[in-house]
Amino acid sequence: MISEMHELAGDIQYPLDLAGVFAFAVHGALIATRKDFDFFGTLLLAESAGVGGGLFRDLVLRTQPVAFTDLGYATAPFLATLLVFFSSRAQSWKLGWHLADAGALGIFCVTGTVKALNHGLNSPAAAALGVTTAVGGGVVCSVLAREVPSSLVWDRDLYVVPALLGSALVIMLHATSTLRVATAVAAGLLAFALRLSAVRLGWRTPRSALWRVGRSPKVRHAAGRAAGEDRAVVARRRTSSCGTGPTTPPPARSRARPRRQHSSNSARTAARSSTFRAPTPTATTRARAPTN
Repeated sequence: MISEMHELAGDIQYPLDLAGVFAFAVHGALIATRKDFDFFGTLLLAESAGVGGGLFRDLVLRTQPVAFTDLGYATAPFLATLLVFFSSRAQSWKLGWHLADAGALGIFCVTGTVKALNHGLNSPAAAALGVTTAVGGGVVCSVLAREVPSSLVWDRDLYVVPALLGSALVIMLHATSTLRVATAVAAGLLAFALRLSAVRLGWRTPRSALWRVGRSPKVRHAAGRAAGEDRAVVARRRTSSCGTGPTTPPPARSRARPRRQHSSNSARTAARSSTFRAPTPTATTRARAPTN
């Protein structure tokens, strides 16, 4: 059944794969230009974002990576790099990039799961490999750019969940023997729609119990202090790498005035008596003095 679906979808899967690689490569190139990478650094991040997930999938399945056998998988990231690196307006095309990224997510979560099932993997492993195919390239790109992957933090729009939905739908269709080209496309469209809805409505995954409202203030304070220290370390590293200033701020000057040493009343009285001198008699006092 899966082999028949591959034969039917062979004519349309290749251009869709190239479109997905191009969309993911644009995302990597955008990160590189925001980090002020040069052309080769931008190309490296575009290549890793575009073909990183598929390369990991093929290595797990022990098959020859298609990214090394087909020139189209190397050309698409190169074209994405040219578009982003030499265009100052590429950063402003957010809606178009969101549409392309969501489409690529829907494509790769389905094709990765189908390929894993075709190689005999069980359902959980095939679903996990499908999700990795969809989000693995972005994770590798963020790690190379020294960023926390957006798919791993709670304050970003849903990304892993749409890919997991598409992979799970493919597993269910395969289990019920209804996996066809049309049903696989429907699964990818549902993942695409969920990703766009998350971007439009700001849907996010819940935070951990440590950060939720209602926890002990002492626990939240300790966690916030640890997070603040981590952010301070990252800021110092960035400052030192850019060479714009010292790694640590200079110590603040204390405005407190030094305390004066006050002696006791008895000590002051003793000091005054020891230094007291009697006044010398003047000419007037000598004239008034009685004579014998």
